[in-house]
Amino acid sequence: MIVVSSDKTAFPPGTVNRDFIEFVDFAPTIYTAAGLDVTQPEYSHLDGRPLQKVVAGSAKKLAYVLGEMNHVYGPRAYLRSNDFAFSMRTREKNGKPGDKYGHAPGENIRWALEASPNEVEIAFFDLRIDPMERHNLAGDARYEKLVNFFRQKLGNIVLGDRRLEVDWKQENTFHISDFSLGADDKQLDIPADIIPQL
Repeated sequence: MIVVSSDKTAFPPGTVNRDFIEFVDFAPTIYTAAGLDVTQPEYSHLDGRPLQKVVAGSAKKLAYVLGEMNHVYGPRAYLRSNDFAFSMRTREKNGKPGDKYGHAPGENIRWALEASPNEVEIAFFDLRIDPMERHNLAGDARYEKLVNFFRQKLGNIVLGDRRLEVDWKQENTFHISDFSLGADDKQLDIPADIIPQL
């Protein structure tokens, strides 16, 4: 991301920072630049961090970033750390909640955690040896436990940590899934014995 600011103290020219950031960091960054204090209770709904704090080194470092998409390949989520990249299908059908090709809000919400790995269409890359993500290791027996760790971590975050699904065609038709509150803790406590040695 390129940031240009008239406040040279917040974003010093020529600064390069390689910390992870997410789209949810944009709103707190803009609010902070406008002079709002995003640490106040009325902004507690914001998930992100002001990039001013990231650049200054005062923001908590993230062990991973995540996101979701539902175009082209259907509903998928991804989680990326310094060493690994993981993605999977999150819903069985390609449609959105409430449409004829989709599902009711919250219907079969744990599907991606319970379906077979092939149905979930897992992609897993070991960035330590494959930074260009050319070799999907999802089916490699050496990585089976690590892949399952990422599947559970990502699935619990995107499906069970306050996920909101809305049928926008009907008034007040939505579902909030909270079977895994707090899963998005921005930490990756991967057991050392499941990480294949290089």
